[in-house]
Amino acid sequence: MILGINFNHDYAYTIIEGDKVYLREEERHSRLRYHFNETSYTLSILDDFSIEELKKIEAIYMASPRIFFVERKFGDLSSAKREYTYEGEYLGKYDYKKLATYGKINVEGIEIPAAWVLHHYSHAASTFWTSPYNQADIMILDGGGDCGYGAWFTGKGMDITLHDQYVKVMLGLSYTNFSQKVYGVSSGMYESKVMAIASYGDKNLSQRQYLRDGNSLNAFPDKKISIHDIARFQYDFEQGALNLAKKGKSDNEYLCCAGGCFLNVGLNRVFADSGLYKGVFVPPYTGDMGTSLGCALVACKDLGKPMPPKEVLRNPFLGDKMEIDLEGVEQMIQQAGDTPIVVEKRQPK
Repeated sequence: MILGINFNHDYAYTIIEGDKVYLREEERHSRLRYHFNETSYTLSILDDFSIEELKKIEAIYMASPRIFFVERKFGDLSSAKREYTYEGEYLGKYDYKKLATYGKINVEGIEIPAAWVLHHYSHAASTFWTSPYNQADIMILDGGGDCGYGAWFTGKGMDITLHDQYVKVMLGLSYTNFSQKVYGVSSGMYESKVMAIASYGDKNLSQRQYLRDGNSLNAFPDKKISIHDIARFQYDFEQGALNLAKKGKSDNEYLCCAGGCFLNVGLNRVFADSGLYKGVFVPPYTGDMGTSLGCALVACKDLGKPMPPKEVLRNPFLGDKMEIDLEGVEQMIQQAGDTPIVVEKRQPK
């Protein structure tokens, strides 16, 4: 059994056991959107594992946009229930020549081989090794990670090579900051709402020019933002990302994308329609929860384990299994006709 874990928001783990893949995002259990609280930098997500299950873990590969939070605590990942400690090497601060560093997790007298995986490398693994392509360019773009605000890789077979890190290109972070200004708040994630609002505006009616230097965005301090300004911001965001892709493009005919920016369907459509590539792939778990899957896949590679089938990896339903009688549901719908289906409510205990 191999585990991949993402710390920070979108706290999640992925289990790979042979051809079986299970992804658990903590927010589905806590009901906290993006699940980001004091538990997000502990291994509390493993508290339900029995001692026998812990002994079956072959490796734990971990990623976080802020690994230095763990380093500052000297590897202490303890929860209220158990003591977890990481011992080993960390990725160098602001010097990310290594894609992974190695050590071990100590828990309940058990030593489990462990590794820290570069945040954007885990994103790259989560999209390229699950895509239908054997060779592709890989673009990672998000609100920030341990090596900047995105990165450009190429992938071929089992190899992923880093070419560029977006240290000064803050397209994703700018979208977050802009969304907060639209809603008049100083924190929180409102990007999806602003993306939706943008479709109602006309960029040509805005007097703003957000794009600068070809791939960065201006930030206007005032809060007087019209619906047309929002449309303009969305357009400039799309053009900035497209400019980065044009700059990084190799001879590869396909592009794999990951990172929170690719939750933006407008951006995805622009890439698909650009003609730069024959095909563009965005996985269903393109946000940070997907880095847990990327970490688990990196572990498979390092340990010489076969990757699970790609048709399994591309399944958007990798969480809790639920047996559904599809034929029974269809028959019930047909029998109901125009009669409304009444669901009996459970009385609170």
